[in-house]
Amino acid sequence: MLIFAVVRGVGGGAVLPSDQAEIYIKFPREGCSYTFEETSKAVFDGFPNAKGREKGLTVIRVSLADEACVTVIGFGTPFANADDAQGESWVNQNEPIINNLILLDVITRKTFYVVVGWPVEVARNKFAMDRLSTHTARSKSKDPTKANKGHQFETAFM
Repeated sequence: MLIFAVVRGVGGGAVLPSDQAEIYIKFPREGCSYTFEETSKAVFDGFPNAKGREKGLTVIRVSLADEACVTVIGFGTPFANADDAQGESWVNQNEPIINNLILLDVITRKTFYVVVGWPVEVARNKFAMDRLSTHTARSKSKDPTKANKGHQFETAFM
């Protein structure tokens, strides 16, 4: 099986086979804590080609409370990449990625470690909760269709 991606620049939106699997892990607002620290030398040396490495790398530790869960998008989507048999085995056959951990073990953890190419203070500012929109921002916004109805969609019955 293949994954297909919509490529907007090709013919106004052509569907082409994709050789990449995209899995997103979203952390909840509540029940989640973050710590930021500069990478150790061993971790730093493990990312020789990281973007922003010269400015410093930061390890972000994301810890979930017992009742909190992540939202996973893209897991379980069919994937095929003949050029990357190892990646295919991780996604399709539940083969271990490292230390006998399979992909499902990774996405169901309660603690995540993320290495980013920013100094600690920059990472802390980018992950600040006050930078996120509020929960009520969408619910308080006006319905755009109500305010922008045209004559072509007049009420036909009541």
